[in-house]
Amino acid sequence: MAVNATASSVGFSDEVITLFVARIRPVDHALPKNQDEELSLLKVSLKEALEMVAAGESSI
Repeated sequence: MAVNATASSVGFSDEVITLFVARIRPVDHALPKNQDEELSLLKVSLKEALEMVAAGESSI
């Protein structure tokens, strides 16, 4: 489910960033990824996520 979309550089690029709600299922093996892929998962409750948004936290 998409929750928001925003233009990253208005007037410079037509790139749009879309935020999604994710429901993570556990896996028992490593999943394939690109060589340059850097992905970290942070599991937080809805309350914590809303607090992070209100505090302006954009990175961990």
